[in-house]
Formats: sequence, C-alpha cells, structure tokens
Amino acid sequence: MAITFDKTLKHILVGVADTTTTIQELADAIRTYEALINNMDIPSLMDAVGKADLGGGNFTGITLTLLDGWKIAVDAEPVGETQYTINQGDLVTDDASSPTVFRTNVKWEIQQSTSPALVVTSGGGGTGSATKRSLNV
Repeated sequence: MAITFDKTLKHILVGVADTTTTIQELADAIRTYEALINNMDIPSLMDAVGKADLGGGNFTGITLTLLDGWKIAVDAEPVGETQYTINQGDLVTDDASSPTVFRTNVKWEIQQSTSPALVVTSGGGGTGSATKRSLNV
C-alpha cells in the first residue's frame, strides 16, 4: 500500500488501486512522514488515541483526528466510480469537517469502529427496582 503526502494541499494520498485502508496504516504512514527531517517544519498532522485494554482481550478502537486542515484523498482519478474504504477505527478532523476530499468517481466509506461498552438499564416492578448491566462486544 502506498500512502504519500502533498504538503502544499495538505492531502494524505492513498493509491488509486488501494481501495481499502486501515486507520492503523494511516497512523503509521503519518508518523513516519512526520519523522522525516524535511518535514520537521510542519506541525503534527494528527492525534491518535485508542487501544486501551478493556480486559478479556478487548481493546478500544483507534480514533485518528486529522489536524490543521489535513484530509485523505486519492492520488489519481479512478476509471469509473470506485469505492474507497477506511476501516478499523474512527477518522475525524479537528474542525468537524469531512476528513476526505471530494473527487469525481470516488465514493468514501468510513467504517467506524464500535468498542465494547457498558450498557446500564433500569427497570422493575413492585416496590423495588432492578439494574441490568451487560457488556456489548
């Protein structure tokens, strides 16, 4: 998978043939790009949090926040309509705008992750009440 960068446009470019990308792949490529000596003059492109251990082999998903106007784009115009999928985490921006760049023939699907969560419901009858707790995995 080739992920490249356009510093002028602030685009993180996925290859036109790479129709599926994970949040982890994006985070790794961004951190590698930021660490290059010729990129030390630019502020951080992203914040990333996640992988908190919830026990039982469960972890929270990764949330990648693009900063300062950076967006995900395709590096060339695909032939015909093509769907590009970003999965295994959450992708957002620091200004609440779309994290992807519009391009003709490109349809973006961002498959947000769902981490295990504690769900609390209350209810009951008679003189007492009951609380039910379940772990949604």
